[in-house]
Amino acid sequence: MVRNLFKGLFILVMGIVLFASCNKEQSVVNDLKALSEEIAEHGENYTQEEWEKATQIHNEIIARKEGCQFTTEQLSEIHQLEAEIAKNAAVAAAKSITNTAKEAADKVGNAVEGIIDGLKAE
Repeated sequence: MVRNLFKGLFILVMGIVLFASCNKEQSVVNDLKALSEEIAEHGENYTQEEWEKATQIHNEIIARKEGCQFTTEQLSEIHQLEAEIAKNAAVAAAKSITNTAKEAADKVGNAVEGIIDGLKAE
C-alpha cells in the first residue's frame, strides 16, 4: 500500500515537473512572439528609453532560455522570432532616422524660405 502510494506520488510529482518545464519553454516562445509583434507595430515611434526597455525585456527573455529543453519546433520558432525582432528593430531604426532627417530638412527649408522672404522684403 505504501509502495503504491509512493509510486503514485512520484508519478504525480514528475508530471507536475514535466508540465512546468514545458510551460516554461512555451512561455519563452510566446514572450518572444509578443515582443516581435510589439516592435513591428510600434518600434518606429519608440523613444530611446523605450528601445532600452525593449532591449531589457529581450535580454530577460533570452536569460530564461537557460536550462530549457526546447522541442525542434520551438527552437525553429525561436530562431525565426529572433530574426524577426532584429529585422523589425532595423526597419524601425531606419524609419526613425528617415523621419528625423526629413524633419531636419523641412526645418532647414523653412528657414531658407524665411531668409529669402526677408531678403525680398528689403
